[in-house]
Amino acid sequence: GFSAVASVPPLLLFLSHTPSILSRPAPPPAAVPAQHQLLLSDNKTVGAFGSVAVAVAPSLTAEASARWTRDRKEFEGGLSNGGFALGSIPFRSRTYENVTYGASLSWKPAPDTNLYARVATGFRAGGFNRDTGLSELPGSPPTPQAYEEEGTRAFELGAKHRVSRAVNLSVSAFYSEYHDVLVVEQGVRRAAQGGGPFNYLDNFGDAWAKGVDVEISGTVRGVVSPQGRIEYNIAGVWVDSKLDSPIASVDGRQLNGTPDFALTANGTFSHPISERFAGFLNVTIQGEWGGWRNLANTTERDTARNVQLRAGVRGPDRLEVALRLTNVLNDRYRFLTGAGFYSERPDRQMTLQVRKDF
Repeated sequence: GFSAVASVPPLLLFLSHTPSILSRPAPPPAAVPAQHQLLLSDNKTVGAFGSVAVAVAPSLTAEASARWTRDRKEFEGGLSNGGFALGSIPFRSRTYENVTYGASLSWKPAPDTNLYARVATGFRAGGFNRDTGLSELPGSPPTPQAYEEEGTRAFELGAKHRVSRAVNLSVSAFYSEYHDVLVVEQGVRRAAQGGGPFNYLDNFGDAWAKGVDVEISGTVRGVVSPQGRIEYNIAGVWVDSKLDSPIASVDGRQLNGTPDFALTANGTFSHPISERFAGFLNVTIQGEWGGWRNLANTTERDTARNVQLRAGVRGPDRLEVALRLTNVLNDRYRFLTGAGFYSERPDRQMTLQVRKDF
């Protein structure tokens, strides 16, 4: 016969209010007095989320979810030579409201194996760009002050299998559709704003992306001593994409900023040093290969490599004291934009971290 068990969590409400005043130096040519662009933005978000899961059979579970979101964005700005002068960018506001949904089906043919299928829609609110100027796209069209919302629909098929405590495998294939896809592109500020390159958001038409994600993780015990252990996770993803745009110069191109292949490897070795404390060493390696820097697909992405180390001590009440070293390889990962270099990652940095629950 048919049996069903429904679990409905309490309705979740979320509110967000983010006022901000941003001041960015905009160095102009030497003949023009020093200027600043002053921007005031106020973002308010309200929404609700709910989900339900049904055990259709002992090994088959269905789940559905829905989310309502309402975003209001306000924007005002101008240029200043020392005093606070608004008005060259008049007050503007926009409200975006959307309902998104998700559904999944999960089947466990064996205790250590899970097969699943998912479908979900997504929403990304529109808003306003901080800067305006001329795009670096062919023909140098003007960049927009405002951009519209983006909608997505995603499909995923996957499998997870636990080989042993030391090895867990996960494989999935995905396909995503984008409507009015929001893309980051580069432009050049107008002379009144000091010139120079900047990034802006705009809707470039529809697009799709597809790929395969492979992940292996697990825990290896008995390292160095019976109490030592290593927890690891290695994940790789291959991605292909295409833009269906009314702009002829970018139609059919790959989405910019998306690597052809990305790899993340994370491992942590831990070992007790007393009854209440344990020492640990964490290594994180990230890499990205291929893809394009701009929508015209004329500037290839550099190979991105990043290595991070964290070493420290953990104690009771989630106490943690650690020393973190970022960008161990000191890989600057630079690319040429305009008349100079823009560095996407800071130099090697060392940070002392202290965490504790109260």
